[in-house]
Amino acid sequence: MLNAELITAIRWISFSIFGVIFVISSVFNMIWLIRGIFFKKKVGTSIPIIGGICGAIGFAVSPLPAFVSLWWLPLILDLRCIPV
Repeated sequence: MLNAELITAIRWISFSIFGVIFVISSVFNMIWLIRGIFFKKKVGTSIPIIGGICGAIGFAVSPLPAFVSLWWLPLILDLRCIPV
């Protein structure tokens, strides 16, 4: 059976990996959104909800209780997850 320190380490690593994917995806989604709105450029398509889902999973597996209860927040913060 896994001890508590190993489980906590796995949760921190998972939180970090999903968090990095969320941040990178959110930055690119924001850039694409700005290019589409202000510069009227046709933007490339991606799977916009991937960043929000990764952020939600990262928050859900976080060892910090405050993040676990706010698992839904990355879905709102990732601008292209919201249907327009």
